[in-house]
Amino acid sequence: MLGIGLVNLAAISFPVITLLIWIHDLTPPIWIITISAFLLEIKFLLYFYALKYFGIYFAIMIGVAQKKFSFLVILVIMVLAFVYSLHLLLRPTSEYSYNQPSYTDDANNPGILFQHIN
Repeated sequence: MLGIGLVNLAAISFPVITLLIWIHDLTPPIWIITISAFLLEIKFLLYFYALKYFGIYFAIMIGVAQKKFSFLVILVIMVLAFVYSLHLLLRPTSEYSYNQPSYTDDANNPGILFQHIN
């Protein structure tokens, strides 16, 4: 239950920090916005813990996580490495603008991708 308390504390403190940065007329870094959104989504999922139907599954997941924490850490590191690799692979390599799309040979250029979708 300590983990749930820490998630609740982080889910409250990160958005408050982001808000304070934003109030002082500064654009908050994208990473703090991302972490805030992620923690708020996790907090929303933890509300289902109180429901009878979902509570059983959350109890199973938390029980397994407590016993197999090291496995989950390795799994999370592997998933994050995969996500980061895909981000590096699929990000545009040239500057682009949505208002004035440039037609380059970059396959990951959002302007070119948009034309292929339509």
